[in-house]
Amino acid sequence: MTTAALGQRDIRVGLRRREFAGFLLGAAVMPCAAGAQQATRVLRVGVLAPGPLRQIASFKQRLRELGWVEGQNIRFEDRWAGGDDTRYDELATALVALPVDAILTWSTPAVLAAKRATTKIPIVMGAIADPVGVGAVSGLARPGGNITGFSSQNFELEEKRLELLHELVPGIARVALLGNAANQYSAKATRRVEGLAQVAGLGFAAVDIDAAGGLENALERLRSAHPD
Repeated sequence: MTTAALGQRDIRVGLRRREFAGFLLGAAVMPCAAGAQQATRVLRVGVLAPGPLRQIASFKQRLRELGWVEGQNIRFEDRWAGGDDTRYDELATALVALPVDAILTWSTPAVLAAKRATTKIPIVMGAIADPVGVGAVSGLARPGGNITGFSSQNFELEEKRLELLHELVPGIARVALLGNAANQYSAKATRRVEGLAQVAGLGFAAVDIDAAGGLENALERLRSAHPD
């Protein structure tokens, strides 16, 4: 399979893409009676993400096209982490306390925080790299619990990225990986790449961006690692 093909591969986790909006809203209205009651109730959908991403804006636009209008029959409770993944637990707890009828998450830290915050409110993963590996769901075909959604299965691409480096940088001997210390997937990916580098006979350095040192400090450590 080509790298491009892998990059475009979305793994189903309990539902198909075209059912995404339907699932989110269906989960929210299940406690309601059909017909007029659904039309009069304003559904509250929590959004837990790094920021107002283009994909989330597109999702909201599609809902408007389907008749779900902000302030009329649906209300979005947006909670942005703003680049600080350590805030997700606090934000998820706040959404559950409102409460909301469903939670849409974007990123691994977001869905894991939502999972810790509630076992009852439906959670839909808009994007996650390795849901089974990080413990978000028990399996792809049968996720179990109150979580479903989509995975890019990004873990499969780590080997392809290393292969590309071999092709793009002749004579490469040492690689470095810049990762996010607050993202649970990052640690898993780092271990994967380190193992692949060892098999390929490459030197390897892992550099984490953490809240204390920030990006500038991490980039300085990256320079000191002298990767090719």
